[in-house]
Amino acid sequence: MFDSNLIEIYYGNKQNHLKAIADKTGFELTEMIFFDNQMDNCRDVAQIGVTVAYTPSGVTREAFDKALEGFPAQKGQIVKVK
Repeated sequence: MFDSNLIEIYYGNKQNHLKAIADKTGFELTEMIFFDNQMDNCRDVAQIGVTVAYTPSGVTREAFDKALEGFPAQKGQIVKVK
């Protein structure tokens, strides 16, 4: 999960990041959770079927656990956690 070959952090549409990770790992987009504090990124990623955790206060342990409770969500669902 934290293999340096899988890091996709750069400017641009987050759909490209998740698609690149899917290609590298063989995981389906519907098997992923994306965490972000910006709703525009969340909407973009949800469009490709990834479960999204909207975390406006950052990825806290509580937010992480709550997102996992809701996984797998309906394809492309945005789970709002605080």
